[in-house]
Amino acid sequence: MFKGIKTHFRRAFISQIGFLFKDKKTAFITGFIISLLSIVAGWIPDGLNEFFFEKDAKGIILFGIAIFILTILILCAYKLSEELEYDIYEEEPEKRKVLILFLSDNKPNKDQIEEIIQSLKEISNLEEKIEKIQNSDIKNWRMPLEAIKFHLPKLEKIIVVTSPSSSKKFNLFRLLSETVFNKKLNFVEKKAADFESVKHIFNLIRKTFEELEKENYKDKDIIIDVTGGTKPVSIAGALTTSYYPSRKFQYISNVDYSVKSYDVRLISRD
Repeated sequence: MFKGIKTHFRRAFISQIGFLFKDKKTAFITGFIISLLSIVAGWIPDGLNEFFFEKDAKGIILFGIAIFILTILILCAYKLSEELEYDIYEEEPEKRKVLILFLSDNKPNKDQIEEIIQSLKEISNLEEKIEKIQNSDIKNWRMPLEAIKFHLPKLEKIIVVTSPSSSKKFNLFRLLSETVFNKKLNFVEKKAADFESVKHIFNLIRKTFEELEKENYKDKDIIIDVTGGTKPVSIAGALTTSYYPSRKFQYISNVDYSVKSYDVRLISRD
């Protein structure tokens, strides 16, 4: 029960004010402001008490100072909030323990995909396998394979979010991946009802992070790959990292198939 309470508290805390503690400098400033507010909050009733009940003129001075400081803080907060905006930073990609990716459907049927998988078993070289996939009718699955390849051998779990149509081919994708990398991989399927709904995908990702947290995975262990799926999927992935500063997302380049890692940050417009 207490672990569940901790999880919900952490989620609420991070989503609402997590950006105030994103690094040591910001946390120090936040702590200073909170301490100052605590002092000011005490001065207001003390000042009123001294002035009205103890008939001491110093009370109104104390009250005035408290109101002045509080006004300055409010004006500064208002001014700063006007000058903040979200920006996307490209970072050096790092290998993660958990990969969340989105699986798109493709045209070939089950027999055709199984035939491609069977042909891959005759190839030992990894790059040749990927090249064969690129030249086949399942070339759209190259992107998630590139995502998996980058995070191996550190990768412990692959969470595949499927649409109603791609869910029918989840096991084929798993078999394809294990054939390409010639090893057993830990796949978990998450079925999405609608790949076109940003809200639905966002909530699904958030719930997935909660489940991973219960398995003792931290945000730094997890990466969201937004290459597959639809545009709403990419938006939902980016939104997740903006609400939760410690979370990142990645994208596989269509040019050189390299991994691009991104972080959405709240910054000043200056």
